[in-house]
Order: sequence, then C-alpha cells, then structure tokens
Amino acid sequence: MLLKDLSVDCLSLNEHWLVADECNSLVLEKIRVAFGFCRSTKSHVGVGILIRNNIEFCSLGVEVLSEEQIAEVILMGFDIKLITVYRSPSGDFVRLLKVISNLLNKVSTCRSTIITGNLNEKDDHGLELCNFFRSFNLRKVVTVNT
Repeated sequence: MLLKDLSVDCLSLNEHWLVADECNSLVLEKIRVAFGFCRSTKSHVGVGILIRNNIEFCSLGVEVLSEEQIAEVILMGFDIKLITVYRSPSGDFVRLLKVISNLLNKVSTCRSTIITGNLNEKDDHGLELCNFFRSFNLRKVVTVNT
C-alpha cells in the first residue's frame, strides 16, 4: 500500500532510519515533510512528521537529547498540537519527562494534543508514565504494541 493511496492528513514517523540526504530529498505526492530529523552518529533512529500539502502547520522544531528526539508541529486548521517522540531504551526517562512537560506547558491555545512515538518504556516506568500524561489530562488510546 502506498502512502498516496491512504486517506491521511498527517503521519508521525519514529525510527525511520533515513539519513539526512534521504530525509531532505523525500518527495511524496500530496504530502510534505513538516519536520524531519536524522541522527548522523547512530543508525535506525530519527523522527519526522509528514503532512498533506493543503494543511497549514507551524513547525515548533525538535528537542534532541543524547538518546531522545522530539518533534512538534501545530496543525493550524485543526487546532491540534502533534508531538512525536523517540526514546532510546538506554535514554534518560526522567529527563525525557521534563522535556515533554516543558513542551506541554508551553503557552498553546490548541484544542487537542496528540503524542505519538516510541518511548521504549516497558514495565519499569509504565504506571509513572500513565500518571504523568494524566496530569496533563491526556490518556492512552492505543493499548497494544504497534
């Protein structure tokens, strides 16, 4: 199945494995890269957000920590903040929560926030992570590994 055949407005990518040249030259029909990040020092990582051409957005950039990457855009017409997160299994969980907390506490008039990604969190911090998101009035909607 090709992306152009899907009826999607945006797509969040985590661990996309693209190098910078590939990310910068990505051309898709009716879809553009709203934000993409590739690591030059490690393979099998990177985050990106793809958005349909007719959707207005504002890219808020990315936070890059030693083992984590976070991209954030606001979909203007939908009034939605979209955040995509990748955390390495060896990344600092507490630091990641601080960065996400700062993003969520930014002044934003968005009606909704969607966070996608791979936090590589198993049982060690599962309850803590759920409680963290609940403190921002966010809830988990995908309950199986994807």
